[in-house]
Amino acid sequence: MNFTYYYTLNYLPTRYEASSSEWNARRAVWNFKDGYCSEEVFMNLKKTVDRIVGSDSKDDYVICFIPASSRDKTQRRFATVAMRLETKTGISATLEAITKPVDTGSGHIYGKSSNPTSGFSFNDEYFSNKRVILIDDVITRGTTFHDTAIKLMHRGAKSVVGLFVAKTVLVNHMRA
Repeated sequence: MNFTYYYTLNYLPTRYEASSSEWNARRAVWNFKDGYCSEEVFMNLKKTVDRIVGSDSKDDYVICFIPASSRDKTQRRFATVAMRLETKTGISATLEAITKPVDTGSGHIYGKSSNPTSGFSFNDEYFSNKRVILIDDVITRGTTFHDTAIKLMHRGAKSVVGLFVAKTVLVNHMRA
């Protein structure tokens, strides 16, 4: 299955020298991961949600989040964003649809597991028969998004679209 996704910023890894605008994007991503979603990042997420939904009924959609490595990080990163998106878009947004009952180390520090979704729990009542907008901070290879989307579809979601604050890019892709 192929899934569509959107992102609002290019994220250049720190191993590469960055311009001032690339540094600004890095800071926006790092701040988001630390629980601070700037107004600009939030508005970009909201506009993209509005574009995904278009003229469809908002009742057909739910906004869900890919859990971070710990419950605390998931709450810090997404709770306010969920509340604000629900208020500003009129679409139900929940951190309870996909949870991670057991905390693990961050993937960028300890390495990603071969199946990053193996520790996720799914509460079907939130997304069954819904179109899911699945939000996370950064997409690099897309494995976690893809595997989560497949599980959501197998568990009753009508469709899944990804929305990310940023996409990891490499120097040769940006400056070619």
